[in-house]
Amino acid sequence: MSQTHTYWHAPVQQRATDPELGHAELLHEFRDFPAQVQGLIESTAAADISALPLRDLSPLPQWWNRRTVLVGDAAHATSPNLGQGAAQAMEDVAALAERLAKDPDRVSALQNYQRIREATANAAVANARAFGELGRRGPRPPGPQRRPEHQP
Repeated sequence: MSQTHTYWHAPVQQRATDPELGHAELLHEFRDFPAQVQGLIESTAAADISALPLRDLSPLPQWWNRRTVLVGDAAHATSPNLGQGAAQAMEDVAALAERLAKDPDRVSALQNYQRIREATANAAVANARAFGELGRRGPRPPGPQRRPEHQP
């Protein structure tokens, strides 16, 4: 951002009806994190802390229908945890343009576009979701860990 400003986000699981978290609540949520995280929260003015609901999109069975095609977040919305939203959208558009130019008809092009992009895009969504969940859980204790089952 600049020499004097830092952008940060703190993934905290809340219900839509919960009030926004202030300094004390955020410090409590991140009490097991390194001192640098605590310091960042403490040094941020209360007026500069805002809560934004974040959601991703579970895989859709089809990204197109007749004359409508979904690309980017419309097809596979991801949380901002990995910064992949715009990159995935550009890859979608490139694949769609290539298929429309090379395939013999529109339906084949749309089917091939989704086939080519679906696994990569859905993996980006899943990885961003997992990274966000890691941020909410905090650091893990040493030793073997069981991976929790994801509940969409």
